[in-house]
Parts: sequence; C-alpha cells; structure tokens
Amino acid sequence: MADKTFEGQSFESLQDALNTAVSNAQASLGGTSEIVDWTLTQVRGQFGGFVDRNQYVVTIEAESASGSLSDAGQFIVVALTASNGEKHQGCRVLPEGALYPAIYSQFFGPASRAVCQQWIDANCGFDNGDPANNS
Repeated sequence: MADKTFEGQSFESLQDALNTAVSNAQASLGGTSEIVDWTLTQVRGQFGGFVDRNQYVVTIEAESASGSLSDAGQFIVVALTASNGEKHQGCRVLPEGALYPAIYSQFFGPASRAVCQQWIDANCGFDNGDPANNS
C-alpha cells in the first residue's frame, strides 16, 4: 500500500504519538493540506522503571490519496495584516473560503496552489508559504 514509513513518539500519550506520525507523513507527502491514507503497522513503548518513564512509539505506512486538496480547487494567500518592511510576513497558502485569524488579511488569489506559492516566493519574507516547501 504505502509509499513511505513514518514514526511518531510521545512521552504523553499514544494518541500524541499517532498524531506526530500522521503529521510527519503529511509534511513529507505534500504538506498539511494533503489527504493521506495511512495504516498502523507497529505500536511499541516503555513503561515504569525507577524514574516513571512512559514512552509511546507508533509506526505507520502512508501514501498520498487520490484527489488530494493540493491538486484541486482554488487557493488564496494570507499574510499578517501588520507586516512591516518591503515584504509581507507570515504568508500562508489556504484553500479559498478557509477561515483564518483576524490578524491575517488576504493579499492574493484565488489562484492555483502553484501560482499562490510563486506569489509568496516573490512577495513574502522568510518563514512563509507551505511548511512543506520551507527549508
């Protein structure tokens, strides 16, 4: 089934470990808007000891699902309303119609995801756009 294997770990809960694994899969397979099919392949952990240690580790296999959000629909670019300087700050690509905090304003779009990312590359400062595209 899977394109890749991803692991998540937590000292808090099994659910946190699973959430981390799925987030890692999304980031690797196209970003947080990517629809990911995943299968749980392994759960392991450590419990107890003299120092009360609880560790949860989850492994999943994941692949991009057909019909991902990154391939369809229109997108907009939002940035922090109070951006200072020549370039916008806090730029993000969002699906058209998505809700975002009032500290952001729409600066571009609607357009395809790729065109929105090109606009960000030309008009926004560092730490912008799709987290999967940041280095």
